[in-house]
Amino acid sequence: MKDLIFAIMVALVPPGVSIQSTVIAKRTDPPICSDSTKMICRKPWFSKRRKAWVLPEKKADAVLRYSQIAEIIDSVSTKHPKWPGSKTDLVHHLLTVARHESSFTRDVHDGSHRGDCDWSGYCKSSCLGQILVGRGRSRFTKYKHRDLVGLDKASTSRCIETMAAYLSASKSFCLKRKRGDRCTFGVYGGVRSPSTDKRIRAREQTLFRVRALHNEKIGKTRPKAGPRR
Repeated sequence: MKDLIFAIMVALVPPGVSIQSTVIAKRTDPPICSDSTKMICRKPWFSKRRKAWVLPEKKADAVLRYSQIAEIIDSVSTKHPKWPGSKTDLVHHLLTVARHESSFTRDVHDGSHRGDCDWSGYCKSSCLGQILVGRGRSRFTKYKHRDLVGLDKASTSRCIETMAAYLSASKSFCLKRKRGDRCTFGVYGGVRSPSTDKRIRAREQTLFRVRALHNEKIGKTRPKAGPRR
């Protein structure tokens, strides 16, 4: 299923097109492409966050990174014991959350960019799934920020495992109350009113798109939209 997951990721966020995915470079390094009208082809710039000169991640490097993420999502979804549904359904939810929380960008993946920051610059969320850890540990897997971020396989696996744990708890909570995917995404993101929140509606729409892409890739017809809850 790894190749299918990779294909869906590419359809959601094409690799090698985001200036939010950066690598450290020299000030004198040439742009990664020659079309000066595209932001991706800009010259090196200084990143305050990285405290270094950077260039956008090359497509070839992004493809390799995507491939590893897809492999890990496949593996985690196969063995996760607490997800109250099918492996395919967990894959779809993981892809949806990662798409909205990080867009699979390198800066979030390697930990140089975090979310949920306050005015002082203190940030609480980490890794591709923006797990709320602050200076402590994740609720279910007990990992710290440094455990969840990094491009290596072990760190990425810990991130995806933690995402799956949070999603499993959220889904189980909502099923007991006979609520659907809006509830699941709302509980995962700590949203108080998921039924009316536009961000949660966007995640629901992405989940439907992921399911449609899945069926398209394996040659099935487009699924019908489920009931809104």
